[in-house]
Amino acid sequence: MAIVRILFVDDCDDDVFITTRRLKKAGFELETCTVALEHELREAIERFSPDIVVSDMTLPGFSGLDALDVVRSSRPEIPFMFLCGGAERCERQALQRGAYAIVDKDHAESLPAVIGSALACH
Repeated sequence: MAIVRILFVDDCDDDVFITTRRLKKAGFELETCTVALEHELREAIERFSPDIVVSDMTLPGFSGLDALDVVRSSRPEIPFMFLCGGAERCERQALQRGAYAIVDKDHAESLPAVIGSALACH
């Protein structure tokens, strides 16, 4: 399997660690970058050149929807998905704005399949 470059937009290192571990157990080879601020996201999109972006909904100083808008405006071809608690709260608006998927942290066992599907479609 090719190395997958995931840009995490998250301010919780534990969540990123758990997600990364889950994906590695599912057979993904990963290269990751984590950002938590809007200016870091803008820089990482260009510098890191991710295959996919996985974002939390609540971030310091800006929202996951803002992060989605940043990625859509600069690199619309990159699949963007949310991994958040209470996913149903944000689902409609996120999908309308171009998110590929929303996965609830409490049901994250589906995450490897969703990421695999997103990468296969793009």
